[in-house]
Formats: sequence, C-alpha cells, structure tokens
Amino acid sequence: MGFLRDLGDRSLDFWDLLRSLSVTQLFVLTAGLTVSAVVLTLAWIQFTYDPTEDMAHVAAPASLRIDLPAALTPQQRAAMEQARTRQQAQMQALEQPAAPPAPPQARDEPGTPPSPLPASRAAPSPAPAAPAEETKVAAPPRPPTPGDLPPPSRSEPLPEAPDRALQGESKHGPVPKIGSDGRQAYNTYAKPFDRSDPRPRIAIVISGLGLSDAATEAAVQQLPAAVTLSFAPQTSDLQQRIAAARAAGHEVLLDLPMEPLFYPLNDPGPIALLTSLDGKQNVDRLDWVLSRAGGYVGVTNFMGSRFTASADHLRPVLSSLRTRGLLYLDTRPTEGAQGAKIAEAVGLQHATVTLTLDDFASRAAIDAQLAKLEQAALASQVAIGIGQPYPVTLERVANWLPTLARKGIIAAPVSAVASRTGTALR
Repeated sequence: MGFLRDLGDRSLDFWDLLRSLSVTQLFVLTAGLTVSAVVLTLAWIQFTYDPTEDMAHVAAPASLRIDLPAALTPQQRAAMEQARTRQQAQMQALEQPAAPPAPPQARDEPGTPPSPLPASRAAPSPAPAAPAEETKVAAPPRPPTPGDLPPPSRSEPLPEAPDRALQGESKHGPVPKIGSDGRQAYNTYAKPFDRSDPRPRIAIVISGLGLSDAATEAAVQQLPAAVTLSFAPQTSDLQQRIAAARAAGHEVLLDLPMEPLFYPLNDPGPIALLTSLDGKQNVDRLDWVLSRAGGYVGVTNFMGSRFTASADHLRPVLSSLRTRGLLYLDTRPTEGAQGAKIAEAVGLQHATVTLTLDDFASRAAIDAQLAKLEQAALASQVAIGIGQPYPVTLERVANWLPTLARKGIIAAPVSAVASRTGTALR
C-alpha cells in the first residue's frame, strides 16, 4: 500500500508540473517528444529491416530463368534454350524500327507486258508516306486562295484616266470637277453598260483594296470585270492601282472614312470625317481623299454609322460630291441614316447597299448572302452586295457571278444601279 501511495503522490506532482507550464513551454515539450518518437522509429526500422526479404519474390523468377532445374533431361534443356533464344530474337525485332514499305508497283493494262520500275523508284523512300485514305480523312479543309479562282473572263480595258478636262484645283492637289462640256466623273469613268437591258441587276463591290498587295492583285486580275473595286485612300501608288483596275475592265470607287459609333475606340483613321468638325473642315478632308488619285466614279463610306446619321454634317459633304460630278454609295445604312434622303435633296447620284456578303467569312455564310442578293434583285430589279477582299469572298463571288445569266439576272457596275431619285432603272 505504501508503494501505491508514493506512486499517486508522484503522479500528482507530474500533473502539477504540467499545469505550471506556459503554453509556449508545453508546445516545446510536445514538439520535443514528437521528434524523439520519430527518430526512435526510424532507428528501429534501419536496424530491423532486411530488404532482401522483400526482393525475394522479384529475384526468384530471374533465377528460375537463368538456372534450369537439374531434374530436366538434356533434350528438355535444349528445347527450353531454343525457345528462350527465339523469344529474345522476337523482342529485339520489336524494339528495332520497322523498315519503310516498298513503293507500290504500277498496274499494267491487260494484255501488255509489265512496265519496268523507274530508276527513281528503285530504292524505297527513307520516310514512309501515309496512305491516301488517311490523308483525306486527317487533312483539314484548305482555305480558299486566289489560285482557286476561275480563269478571268477577258474584258475591254477602260480608257486611261483621269481626264484633265475633269480636274480642278484644291490646296491638296487636283480633284474632280464637272467639265465645261457638262461631262462628269461618274459617267465619264463608268464602265459601259447596256441600260436598255430589262433583266434585274446585281452590283458587287469589293472595298478596302490597296492595303494588301496579294488581295488587291487577286481582285483586280481574277474577279470578273463587272465587279466594282473600291480602294482605301491611304494606298501607296494609288493612281497606279486604279490604272491597273481600269485596264482590267473594273469600275473604281474610293473609300471615304467616316466617324462610326464608339469613336475613337472604333477608329476609321486620321483623315476621317467627324461630327466634332464643322462642314468646312470635313469638306477639306474630303478634298484630301479626292486628291489622292483620279479615274474613280465616286466614293463609298468606310464605317460612318454616326456621321451618316447627322444630317447637318453629311449635307455639306454630299453637296460637295454633287458639284464634283461624283456618285455616293451608302455601304451600311443604319437606323436614322440620312444618306439617301440628303443625296436626293441635293441631286446627287447615289445608291444604297442591299447587304454585306462576308460579315461571317465562310463559304456557307457567303453563299447564303449571295442567294439573298438574288432574291432581292428579282423582287426589286436592283440589288447591291459589298464585301472585303478576303480569299473566301473573292473565290465565292468569282464562281457565283457566271451563274447569274441562266437565272435571268445580269451583273452590273455600281454606276448602272445609281440614280438621283433612288430608282436605278430610270
């Protein structure tokens, strides 16, 4: 009983000691005990663990493959050795790269002697070619390129331009004017067209040309001459570009940058017509654009959703176009656009685009827009489509235009669908 009493007293002393410790001291004591337990455990594992016991089941199969049982007869040992040798040879053959297949032999026509293999095909190619069936399945569809366009139809080149008698002066350089004999740029530089033809008319305009050499060359040389081409005013060697287009039979317009919605986040460039400028300033910018070259029949707005909705800003510009003998093509009419109304009021030759061809630049989307354009032409006798010089746009337009004749529709330049009153066939 005395022993138990002493043990109880010692236990009470131990708990009293623990209660007297601070939180930090308790943490240090606990951490020390934990580390000591881990060290003791690792030491026990190091002195008691024998890795050969765990590897016995791995080493056993290898020893069985190497040391044949002594109970086997010599014939059985020889058979097993041969089987092992064949297995090793097969494994080595699988690890080596396969030799390229021999090129296929050409099939000979029945009744003729077999043709000899050409010298160029005597040795196999170092890299095996994929089967044709796999290539057709795996290869993604190739986007259209100018090479996909059909051969262009020959067209009579338009006369050299500009005509000096139709050029006036401005502080930026020569600009169009109405000649002393009454001739105007919109009909003098126009592509000849039989206006007595009763068939519905479709005009196609490709704008934004001149900024890409490849796209411009493809549009000028590969598109049918009935397509009207519109060039950006900042194009380098613009006059030469226009001359090349006219030599290929194309009628020509100039892009006229105008202020869009969300300007300046949506920026048409440094020479755009703006609602923050007065009429005189905007006409001065118009003259700068017109002075860049000659030989065009008119202008088409580039952007301009905000500017064309402001009658006060648009009227001086359209009036100036009227006095210079040009036409105006409203490319993207929006709600509240004043272009057609003001053009009729000032007596300006004008036209309005029916739809845009390539807001979604894919074959299916463009084909659907071209079908809508046909329906619009059959319903109202006139339709105008506009697009950008994307390869897919050029390819679809070039392949579609030759189909119009059998549908009872005729392709026309923009000058043949423009008018002062909005009725193109007058």
